[in-house]
Amino acid sequence: FPRLFICKLYRFAAQPDKDLESAFSMEQATGITVPKAVFTAPWSKVKVSAEITSAKDLHCIIFWDSGKQKASTFEPISAKIKLEPGQSWTMSSAWRCSDGK
Repeated sequence: FPRLFICKLYRFAAQPDKDLESAFSMEQATGITVPKAVFTAPWSKVKVSAEITSAKDLHCIIFWDSGKQKASTFEPISAKIKLEPGQSWTMSSAWRCSDGK
């Protein structure tokens, strides 16, 4: 994701979810086909990636970059899930750092 100094929604789900997507004030929204965020900077060869390994439950990735912060960040948002008492649910991600070689 390039740094655009905006808040952007990257939808992984096939269909929009009005309730989930209206919970955040996003300046742009677009679809993605890979549940992964890669962070780079023009002054560094380092790449940091986060892949949502429980992608079947992923609705979207919210990318926060207001321009007031030193670095951008993101948050995976799951599809709505109803848990009954005693049930649990987990969303996970795999992080990797490379030196760009």
